[in-house]
Amino acid sequence: MGIKEDFDSALEDWKSNAKKHRMSSSLKSMDCDGFRQIIAIGKPALPFIRDELKTTALIGWGKLVKEILGDEIEFPQEIHGRADAIREHILAWMDSNLPTT
Repeated sequence: MGIKEDFDSALEDWKSNAKKHRMSSSLKSMDCDGFRQIIAIGKPALPFIRDELKTTALIGWGKLVKEILGDEIEFPQEIHGRADAIREHILAWMDSNLPTT
């Protein structure tokens, strides 16, 4: 499988896990192989993450991107806990730092 197929498979696993845990902790929704597999793909997953961020509402995008990028991205304190603001911050960072597809 290629990177896109690996990403899609991992994303489906994460979505399924998030759906199972939607009424419980957000940490449980991220505690799955799919979430870890996307992190393992690393920076090559970023263009796919950017595409998904535009349409897929999942708690954990910020943690996922932070795990991949480390200190390359920072999240202002005032957006912590605000999923829409985190999503917009990630997209703005990607627009400034990644090549367009």
